[in-house]
Amino acid sequence: VYGADAGGDWEFQEQIMSPDGSDQFGQNVRIAGDWIATGDQESIELFHREGGSWVPSQSIEAAGLTSPEPEDASSFALSGTDLFIEKPHDEEDLVNIGYTPFREYAEFPYGVVEHYRRTGGTWSLVDILDPAEDEIGATRFAGDSDLGFANFISVSAGRCLIKQRVFEKNTMDRWVQTQTLPIPTPNENPPVMGHFGWAVDVEGSTAVVGAPGESNGSLESAGVVHLFAKTATGWVKTGVLTAPNPEAGDRFGSAVKLHGDHLIVGAPKVDRGGRVNLGSGYLFRQTAQGWSFDVELVPPATGEREQFGTSVGISDSIVALGGCFADPDGKAGAGAVALFSKDGAVWSADVFSPPDAGAGDQFGRSVDVTGNRVFVGAPFHGELLPRPEGAAYGIELDSGVWQVASKISSPVSGTRFGWALAHDGVRLAVGSPASLSQGIWPVGGGEIFRQEPSGWVSEGK
Repeated sequence: VYGADAGGDWEFQEQIMSPDGSDQFGQNVRIAGDWIATGDQESIELFHREGGSWVPSQSIEAAGLTSPEPEDASSFALSGTDLFIEKPHDEEDLVNIGYTPFREYAEFPYGVVEHYRRTGGTWSLVDILDPAEDEIGATRFAGDSDLGFANFISVSAGRCLIKQRVFEKNTMDRWVQTQTLPIPTPNENPPVMGHFGWAVDVEGSTAVVGAPGESNGSLESAGVVHLFAKTATGWVKTGVLTAPNPEAGDRFGSAVKLHGDHLIVGAPKVDRGGRVNLGSGYLFRQTAQGWSFDVELVPPATGEREQFGTSVGISDSIVALGGCFADPDGKAGAGAVALFSKDGAVWSADVFSPPDAGAGDQFGRSVDVTGNRVFVGAPFHGELLPRPEGAAYGIELDSGVWQVASKISSPVSGTRFGWALAHDGVRLAVGSPASLSQGIWPVGGGEIFRQEPSGWVSEGK
């Protein structure tokens, strides 16, 4: 546990240990006032701050389950006197604790969220939230088995968001569902996984959500992009974008990026010019009449399965498509980025890979563009084999030729540094999803850099 001192700097205060010696203690942790909740694969441990120290207060076990799964208690949220814990029960488990769920498909796992409330120093189960019919009269759409309900929980200011469903307290101080965010309705029985949320971006009052595994008519995994707008009453769905020339398996919507009145969408499994999975990018423009297709950007590459469009970036003058499986100079999987610029009505394109790229680097796994600067992640670049450290590159045009202008390498091997990145014009954030906790558990992390005349300087992890 760390606390901020008077100067705003964080300093170590105390280490909390598992009361039962669990070696997976601390997989998740939440803090609210004088309470900390932390969980392993079987329980939630609650600690209370007393006399300047954190003291074990209560352990919430698997709540009567006959055969708890490893993921029990893997996601939870703590706010004030309320604690919400996901429980991916099966039907037999729910009956054993006196609850009869609404189900349409017995073969699918059915998730619920248990609501505990603190009275004094004791936490007690007071309610079970589920995605069934509720007091506001919401009903399920045909074929909705709510796969994954309870996998994602967030609570704040009297609202609890569980996956796409919003719960709020009613006048009886009970949490009830008040809204279901408009997501695609499965049209198959059983439901087909459309990978809704594989890629997302938001700018102003517009949000776009890629669903690259969703069918376009009879074309399986052709992919679509869902459009949302913020209104006075919340986010509402306003439309769906599809490729003008869809084919099964294109995975349109694998990457999305908004910039002003433009949207670039990646489709990394597109076949073009006889090249399998070359990939491409689709540019859309927003007008008063809505979004319309502008142009398809096809990389001038000669290989196959390069998957350009795995990542995308856009500015006023540049569109970038990451092709992390490209084989430049015969180096398998070294990766490349396709860079498009427009002169009048004519698009020109280049394909760039850094001189020090090695086989398997996956340069282009992530990409972002700010003005004339392009930032590219290569999460498997490095010399520390078999777990290379990863890198983030900054590339710019120099006398009409793309060159490496800067490079940041991780000092630690195996973190996949560069798997994700974002640049805001001043700072560069780089993700490391395989960063280890205490040298053991891959919990992931990120680092913020600021560019100085002497180079990039870390501002913190």
